[in-house]
Amino acid sequence: MALGVNQAEAQVFSTLHFFDGDDGAFPFTTLVLSSNTLYGETEFANGTIFAVKTDGSDFTNLYNFNDGVVAGSDLTLSGSTLYGSAGGVGGVPNPTWGAIFAIHTDGSGFTNLYNFTALSTNADGIATNGDGALPNGLLLSSNLLYGTTDEGGVNGNGTVFAINVDGACFTNLHNFSAGNTNALGIYTNSNGANSHAILVLSGDTLYGTTVHGGVNGFGTVFALHTDGTGFTNLYNFTGGSDGANPDAGLLLSGNTLYGTAAYGGTNDAGTVFAINTDGTGFTNWCVFDGGAGPSNPQSSLILSGNTLYGTASGGTNSDGAVFAINTDGTGFIVLHEFNGLTDGYSPVAGVILSGNTLYGTTFGGRTNPDGNGTVFSLSLGPIPLNIQSSGQTPILTWGNPAFSLQTASAPAGPWVTLSNAASPFTLDTTNAQAFFQLVSTNNP
Repeated sequence: MALGVNQAEAQVFSTLHFFDGDDGAFPFTTLVLSSNTLYGETEFANGTIFAVKTDGSDFTNLYNFNDGVVAGSDLTLSGSTLYGSAGGVGGVPNPTWGAIFAIHTDGSGFTNLYNFTALSTNADGIATNGDGALPNGLLLSSNLLYGTTDEGGVNGNGTVFAINVDGACFTNLHNFSAGNTNALGIYTNSNGANSHAILVLSGDTLYGTTVHGGVNGFGTVFALHTDGTGFTNLYNFTGGSDGANPDAGLLLSGNTLYGTAAYGGTNDAGTVFAINTDGTGFTNWCVFDGGAGPSNPQSSLILSGNTLYGTASGGTNSDGAVFAINTDGTGFIVLHEFNGLTDGYSPVAGVILSGNTLYGTTFGGRTNPDGNGTVFSLSLGPIPLNIQSSGQTPILTWGNPAFSLQTASAPAGPWVTLSNAASPFTLDTTNAQAFFQLVSTNNP
């Protein structure tokens, strides 16, 4: 058969901003995007909220926290208002155990919406309070913010809460249960402990993860109604091939939740998993094996078409990577490996996607591994479509699962997407002539 193949450009990585310590240091939260402006937080240099254009221009420090406050969560954007949480000591005015805040995207109008109450040690030596401590990222639905805390609550294992966007009507929806250390020295309980996750919402049900606890002590996936009823432990991680200690929130698509576990799996290097919203059908889509490959993912995933994108530690340079994998578990590929020097290292936050470009941050790196972190972009431009052969049978291969294969009988088309085609793809040699090209699933 006669073949025609359209070739295109490779991916393009760009460092948009290097933090120098004076403008913030160590960004570790996922960016949010409005128009052509990215917003994020840095953890140290007193903690900052910043803005930068998607081309790297006009970097602005919108707000500087005081007295050792740590900007502690992914930001949530609604109109011209950013919502987030902070912790540490001192500050706005004194969020020793955490605070929830709002600020306009131009840096004005910073408002401290809520301060979590101080922890006190009970008779069992556990630090407890009534509302939780050290809050994480916030989910906005209508005029309510939903979130989790890492510590505190009546059992000391964290909480799930809701609060109005004006700071009124704080409600403690759920206290994670008390537990005990088992014979192996692992802390276990009935429904999880220490959530680091931003929640996701479907109808009136919130979904999230806990890093620790559960019946095996390796974390959980849970569901909870928005009124605080119906708490369900959907899955208890075993610490084996399924993973352990899910540190990030979940991605919801239809009736499927996708997530990452930071540990467990082969060589304790973490996993990518999927589970139905009713708790059935748990599947490992990717088991990281460590070594020279990515490992120990700590960030949430994003979805475009049938492709999941995320970040992980490890890689050839041991400085982290951006990866992609299809939602059926096929087509895993490393899109970029960081070198720790010119492009940063340790992308602990997730990425966001706009058009054909991923945006993210690295926790460290500039001109040496002790640098203060970066903001980066990664263009998912098309990549070459290659022809190989097995005997007389032609085989098409391509390296990025974010692209679909199309075919036509003439160069001008019409082009038809081969919906089930994945690399490597064996061609049907009964056709006398065919042309092929790749198209991005991000811009169908």
